[in-house]
Amino acid sequence: MVKQASLKTRLSYWFDNFMSRGLWAKIGFLALVTVIFIAIMGIIAAIAYGDGEQMLPWVWWKTVMTSLGKNTPGQNDGPVVYIALMIIAMIYGMFFSSMLIGFIAGSIRDKVNSLAKGTGNVVESDHIIILGFNETTYVLLGELIEANRNMQKTQVVVVLDETSKEDMDDAIAARFGKQSDHPKTRIVCRKGSIYDLASLERCSIATCRSVIVGASSDFETIKAIMACAYLLNSGEASPDAFAVAVIHEEDSVAAAEIAGHDGREGDRLELLPLQEILARIIVHTSRQPGLSRVFDELFNFKGNEVYTIEAAHVPATLHNRTLREINLQLKDSIAIGILDENRGIVLSNPNEVVLEAGQSLIVVAEDDHDLHLAPKPIAPKELGVNRNSPLATMRCLVFGGQPILNDMLIEYARYLQPGSTVTVVTEEARLRRPIRHATQEALDRASITLRMENVPEISREEVFAMLDEARPDSVVVLSNHASSTPDAEDAKTIALVLYLRDYRDLRGATFSITSEMCLGKNREIAANTSSDDFIIGKHLSGLLMAQIALDRNVRSFFECLLSPEGFEVYMKPARNYVPMNYDIDLFSLVDIVAARGEMLIGIQQRSGTVFMEPQINPPKYSNGSIKNYRFGLDDRLVLLSEEAYDKIATD
Repeated sequence: MVKQASLKTRLSYWFDNFMSRGLWAKIGFLALVTVIFIAIMGIIAAIAYGDGEQMLPWVWWKTVMTSLGKNTPGQNDGPVVYIALMIIAMIYGMFFSSMLIGFIAGSIRDKVNSLAKGTGNVVESDHIIILGFNETTYVLLGELIEANRNMQKTQVVVVLDETSKEDMDDAIAARFGKQSDHPKTRIVCRKGSIYDLASLERCSIATCRSVIVGASSDFETIKAIMACAYLLNSGEASPDAFAVAVIHEEDSVAAAEIAGHDGREGDRLELLPLQEILARIIVHTSRQPGLSRVFDELFNFKGNEVYTIEAAHVPATLHNRTLREINLQLKDSIAIGILDENRGIVLSNPNEVVLEAGQSLIVVAEDDHDLHLAPKPIAPKELGVNRNSPLATMRCLVFGGQPILNDMLIEYARYLQPGSTVTVVTEEARLRRPIRHATQEALDRASITLRMENVPEISREEVFAMLDEARPDSVVVLSNHASSTPDAEDAKTIALVLYLRDYRDLRGATFSITSEMCLGKNREIAANTSSDDFIIGKHLSGLLMAQIALDRNVRSFFECLLSPEGFEVYMKPARNYVPMNYDIDLFSLVDIVAARGEMLIGIQQRSGTVFMEPQINPPKYSNGSIKNYRFGLDDRLVLLSEEAYDKIATD
């Protein structure tokens, strides 16, 4: 026979359920008990007076007043029994008040605790949601704060992660200060899973501007992409809302594309394959020292960056003119392309690209303000020098055999001259990801020699021996992210870079050094002592995602910029374009470069033995007058061009 619960147990269970319903249930229960108490006390007190029927309403009223503390019974108020009952009512009133205050205080405390947990709903629109809280989150927040500085209206950024709200708030305040320190950006933290539908809905994903998936692993990123794709395609979300995510491992790219329906109609995902992007930037930078700083300037919101000027904001006076002609009238920006609804981003010869009505203009500028035009086109000086530089073979030395190596070798096959050599040095007996057959075929077709060297330990002696043998023009140091903690891996990288610098100083070598690092703080330490190039994958991914989250069109521009076909970023000697030590204004310089089918976006000048930071979109005016520049032997121009160097050498 099944044992039945006792009456006491049943009443206790009912009471627990009733009280768990919240504040109003508790107040209602207390009110019910009070009504019953007053009714019983009133009846007994009226009987004590001897005339219950006549005295009952009055006694009830006196009981209520006594319970509420408005009436204190005295010896002349009536019979002793009545006075005793009123004293009991007064005691009950104190009990009632304390219980009511306790219920309200407890409810307020629970609400405060709930707010502290960060589980409340977000009621915002046109906001940006960041999924995940890690090192990349700080990069994203820093960029968004910088981008919003000139906004008229405060912008909202919501951060969702399983980290407690208090911890996120404290960490963000420690890095970026109080709300008053960034008044145009309000940061709201919420606790929850980045791939939980309910958590995403609490962040008001349906009304957001964009979602940045900044998860720590590809597996979490793919799950978050699936959740975002489901909610954004549910029919309730804004039609322009989208998600941007980074995939670190090449093997995860296909799964992420399927999860977000990447490339299909109604696509809501902008996916960045970080390994491929890093490989391209590392190879480009290893061939052109200083280029990492150019990419940093283009990708972040400090200084100048790429903006799309919508067709409605493009002055009609610029219609039916080439980019070369347009740049002779832009006072504080440089036109580099157009955005056409049918053709997409067009980066091509500035003499041939014509801006038509209805097309957007892509510019490099300090802010996304309206275009500032000179009253009429500036007449350029005809001071051009048509000097060319020969293409040369290169000897490249790579330390580390990480998964990114295959992508790097493909890039080397695309850009290095036939006869070049790539030597890879690893501490591992076998690569975690062997060189693919297709990679080796690409190198063979390009007539590039690949050499694999294995050493037991990358020590100072081994480094010196490898440098003596390889005699490299450029050295690349890769991080082994899977082998140890980021700090420990950066320590190895910095030690190796110090060995390389030591060799360079002792032997008078001139090779460039490009290093991949894990943490920004370590990069700052290493970069302060040298002008070598340091590239951080997480930092770079944060910069790119922040740019795309604010302007989806920028993704296509970056894709064109990093693609092996079409226009790319190059740094070329200024002496190949203009006379040395001769005053020239930016209008004329932009026109001289355009005459050769290229586009100027910046300059880098040398001060003594050190190269200064690249200037993207350098100022064209100084104190209201056109500013002149003077270039020396080693100064360089930052260009968008189809060729790394001119094909015919004439000097």
